[in-house]
Amino acid sequence: QGMIPENYSLDGFIVMPGSPYQRQHYIVRIITILLFSATAMFLIVLLLNQRLKKIVNKRTLELAKLVNKDEALQRALPDLMFVFDKECRITDYHPRDGRIGFAVAPNQFLGKNIREILPEYIYQVTRKNVDLVLNTGKVTTDTYVLDIELKQNHYETRYVPCGKQEVLAIVRNITDRVEKEAELQESHEKLKITSEALKANLIELEIAKHKAELSNQLKTQFLANMSHEIRTPMNGIIGFLQILREMDLSKEEQDSYIDLVNKSGRRLMDTINDIVEMSKIEAGYVEVNYQEVNVCETLHYYLNFFNLQVKEKGLRMSLNIPDDENEMVIVTDRHKLESTLTNLLR
Repeated sequence: QGMIPENYSLDGFIVMPGSPYQRQHYIVRIITILLFSATAMFLIVLLLNQRLKKIVNKRTLELAKLVNKDEALQRALPDLMFVFDKECRITDYHPRDGRIGFAVAPNQFLGKNIREILPEYIYQVTRKNVDLVLNTGKVTTDTYVLDIELKQNHYETRYVPCGKQEVLAIVRNITDRVEKEAELQESHEKLKITSEALKANLIELEIAKHKAELSNQLKTQFLANMSHEIRTPMNGIIGFLQILREMDLSKEEQDSYIDLVNKSGRRLMDTINDIVEMSKIEAGYVEVNYQEVNVCETLHYYLNFFNLQVKEKGLRMSLNIPDDENEMVIVTDRHKLESTLTNLLR
């Protein structure tokens, strides 16, 4: 009773200390406080719950957006995605449509070793790269070929670290790219062959051009030679006829000069034949007429033929043939031999 006042008012009544009303009053006040506290706590919890609901709903929407975005990105990627553990078991799998070459439901891949699904050589390639990535932490890329529906499909796989004990493998079908590269390579080879053929044609044209230029030079030279070939026997014929006309010659000398005139005429005819043969050369057809030719007789003829011209120039020309070789005979083209001697002696 030391803490209770001696008297106090309760709803207009005077409550005396130590009376029953005093105790009831305290009880009422405590209950009232508890009720107010409970109500306040309830309101606080209700407010917090609503707040939490808003936060959860907001986070749920954000998470849903992220999931949708992730799914959209995965659908947009033209790749298969595998997650392998260190034993090459598939712990996660993202399938693609038929463009990748094989579209398999996740339940047929998840939890299985790649060795159970794909050929042994692909398992060996995958195991090698998974070990490499787990041991080094580096990204690596590899390619392989897989036959699907009687068609070779080319794949490129990129292996990326995904945690301490897992590797993400991104598989892309590169068949179209490989085929286009093969077509490009084939086109390049054809172009190379065509280029080489063009180069060969250019070389042939250059050779043909050189031959044509050389042919023109030879033709010009030939015509110049023919001019000389015609003048030389004509001069001989005119000169010998003048001698026969103006000089008093014996019958033997006359016969000798007449013989020289005849031979000069024959040589002139041979020159005309050379001109005809030139057309045969240009046509690509030249005949060689082999016959027996007395070398000594031919040399004596040209000695007498050019003797007058040699004397006019103040020169001297002689022929020295051993007696035992006066009948030396060879087989050749007489006309070409005589043309050669004429070109040498003129």
